[in-house]
Amino acid sequence: MRFAAAFVVASLTLAAAACSRETLPSASLPAQTNVRHTIPASPYQIVADLTTATGGHSVASLTELDGKLFGTAAHGGRGWGTVFEVDPSTGKVRTLHEFGPLDNRDGSVPAGGLTAIGHKLYGTTTSGGADRAGVVFEMDPGTGNVHVLHHFDVKEGAFPEGDLLNLNGTLYGTTRGGGNDGHGSIYSITTAGKFTSLYLFGGNHTTDGQHPRAGLTSYNGLLYGTTWNGGDFGWGTVFQYDPSGNNEIVVYSFDLNGVDGASPAAPLTVYLGALYGVTFGGGPKNRGIAFTLNPITGAETILHSFTGKDGSYPDGALTGWNGELYGTTKLGGSPAHPGGTLFELNPATTAFSVIHEFGASGDGAEPRAALIPFGTSLYGTTYTGGTDRGGVIYKLTY
Repeated sequence: MRFAAAFVVASLTLAAAACSRETLPSASLPAQTNVRHTIPASPYQIVADLTTATGGHSVASLTELDGKLFGTAAHGGRGWGTVFEVDPSTGKVRTLHEFGPLDNRDGSVPAGGLTAIGHKLYGTTTSGGADRAGVVFEMDPGTGNVHVLHHFDVKEGAFPEGDLLNLNGTLYGTTRGGGNDGHGSIYSITTAGKFTSLYLFGGNHTTDGQHPRAGLTSYNGLLYGTTWNGGDFGWGTVFQYDPSGNNEIVVYSFDLNGVDGASPAAPLTVYLGALYGVTFGGGPKNRGIAFTLNPITGAETILHSFTGKDGSYPDGALTGWNGELYGTTKLGGSPAHPGGTLFELNPATTAFSVIHEFGASGDGAEPRAALIPFGTSLYGTTYTGGTDRGGVIYKLTY
């Protein structure tokens, strides 16, 4: 099965942003082994159900602020998504804001998570706004009031999906569409609303990345991200962006024809001094991989290739916690519970274990977001499942 681009975006002719670009050579892949181990009794627990009223079908990670957890839902509320708050001690979910239709001025259908700066939350919507191309918004979690900082248009980038990255008080993000031939962009915005389009993917760069679905990650003073398409083989890239010099470099191009991964949809994770990531497809079974990448040499090391029984199609970032990496797959697991998996991966030994299989009656299913540490637990969301089929909020405690 091949993973064609899932996006239909507007096509405009626009001069490339003032950035230089070059490609680093890729290193050969070393042979890898994976060793399974077993974790005792499941530490998985449902915290709350997401419903039509609170907002359901979350594809974003939760965010902690002042002892509460906050998230976005792609549906629910008035039908076009919400921002919600959950009290982790009681499991009570409260809707803070309901987004409106596609022509709604404050945005519609949030896909990215929230970023906390001070006592405010910042996020994006994939559509809505003045040009129906999405917005960047600021929210006061105390009142639920939303203030739109920027309305996207297809010239500068459109349809943002990933989280915003806070770097010294300036927010950095990506759009999956708009810009050169609809291939997406990198941008920055201040909390005062000053917007800058930094880099436009595609255009005349035939091996450039295209359609970044994930947010950016800061590592050694540089920004790293992934693209769903593009690169030397058309199956996505890992790229590097230097905000001080306004330069973009393709560090690695994925190749579906080998055992390599393909079509990364998640951001990269910095843990224990290294970069880690997952791809949605590719690998020997074409169900995705987990990998680590040397950003200097461009060498990729495959840590685990998914087979279906241990999960299929990882859609959210890996999370480093207590010396291990934790992640989820959108689908896969045993025939009785095929709604995705929650897994643990040791980055040093590549020891891999399935902690939980989603999809049982009343359980969540199709997890698509990274887990976040809070207290002594990791918290996450699922896209579907639960009592109202709008997904659940869950935690993992050891």
